[in-house]
Amino acid sequence: MDYGLDIGPGEIRAITDAGDGPTIESVPPVVVPVDDAALSTGDSRSRGQRST
Repeated sequence: MDYGLDIGPGEIRAITDAGDGPTIESVPPVVVPVDDAALSTGDSRSRGQRST
């Protein structure tokens, strides 16, 4: 099986070929904090939620 990974600012693409032709999967990139302390700041914007 051949495979490749392309990481860009607008999408992440994974390309695989198991012998029956290439398959390309594309998803938008997701950004997550690197530590749990960033989640407990109380700022709902850091968790992708809108404040009202």
